Amino acid sequence: MHFNKDRNHRTDYRLAGSQVYVFLVVSGGCNFTIDGVDVGSWGDARPDGVAELAYYNTSLLVRPHVLLISPASPTSLIELDYIIYTTDVPTHKPRIGAIVGGTIGGVVALTLLGIGAFFLRRQDQRRKIAVRGMRLGEGGGGEQDKTSVIKLSMMQQMSGEKSEL
Repeated sequence: MHFNKDRNHRTDYRLAGSQVYVFLVVSGGCNFTIDGVDVGSWGDARPDGVAELAYYNTSLLVRPHVLLISPASPTSLIELDYIIYTTDVPTHKPRIGAIVGGTIGGVVALTLLGIGAFFLRRQDQRRKIAVRGMRLGEGGGGEQDKTSVIKLSMMQQMSGEKSEL
């Protein structure tokens, strides 16, 4: 809220809201204007000098407004206590695009990680099978079969397995 005071002892307040409540102590009366339109006046204050609700408006459009408080006569005394004004909080719409995009991106990333893990495990299993299950030949009894049996036997001894040859 912003306010200015001019030479005629008028004070204007700039506010943006849908409701306004003005509490003050007045001696001699005052007038209220909102956005250049006279909206009310207030007479003398309570004798005990306690501020009271002098003006309120609950049907303002939600936009910037200028509230002008001016004395009703040159001898009027206005003691402003406080002004309350309400603003409408804009509702935030959920960002559906960001939510959907993040969800789809997460699903794609997890899928790619799963596929990558599957192929790495499959490749690892093939390596283990290639080492453990070397082909010994098709039973021809040739030189190649003997070499394969010797290699397999040596590998089993290094790994601690017994050979059943």
